[in-house]
Amino acid sequence: MKPIAALPLSVRPEVTLAGHSRHGDRRRETFRVPGAWGMHIYRYHGELLLEGQHFTLFPGAAGFTPPGVPATYLFQGRSEHVFVHLRWPAGTAPEIRCPLVFDAGTAAGRLWDQIDEAISWQHHDSLRASVRAWDVLLSLSRRAVAGGTEGALSDLSAEALRTIERHLDQGLSATEVALRCGVSPPHLSRVLRAETGRGLRATIQHRRRERAANLLRTSSLSIKEVAASVGLTDPQQFNKFVRRELGLAPRELRRQAGILEP
Repeated sequence: MKPIAALPLSVRPEVTLAGHSRHGDRRRETFRVPGAWGMHIYRYHGELLLEGQHFTLFPGAAGFTPPGVPATYLFQGRSEHVFVHLRWPAGTAPEIRCPLVFDAGTAAGRLWDQIDEAISWQHHDSLRASVRAWDVLLSLSRRAVAGGTEGALSDLSAEALRTIERHLDQGLSATEVALRCGVSPPHLSRVLRAETGRGLRATIQHRRRERAANLLRTSSLSIKEVAASVGLTDPQQFNKFVRRELGLAPRELRRQAGILEP
């Protein structure tokens, strides 16, 4: 049975070091980091010998190296990866168990860039660096456990949700959202449903409902302005939407929340 990484997730780790590791002049190199987990994303073909096990490395692979354990790399030429050394307070309990090496999938490039940010911040803004590294850790560990899907969002789903959020006030249709993402509406709907439990139209409707409910209950915007912010400029259409989705008319929701209509 291959060894696993047992990692804390709910406690923010300290970044003790982060950087780019460039190798290949020597075919074999060994590293050991006392007291800190290593988190890595690779961009080369090679091998890793760790805790008596052999792992194959490839572009887009990611993984973790345990504290104090020798990690021997076998290189095939110029090789580069990014790394972060993470340290938790003594006694912090692990909460997730995942493979030491796995495929980061389509998220590898994005997560590489985020580690680059942590690298740039580590010396002048250590808190920001540790928060960014923590975010990458959450993404990588969940992706490892879920077998490459992160148990969350692909780049396509993330782009669709950003598009909906940014342009909700424009009343974008499902077709327009899909076109902005460069795919067909049925394909985008299938991906969203698989990853979030809602298809494309249902996702737009859900976000419209959530924004309308929040603004009606917490903001000083007029009902007309709230309607415009969710892309429903016709007062009757917005009234019907709120009644159907939230169970009360807009003014009744406001009175219930103690908000006075401007």
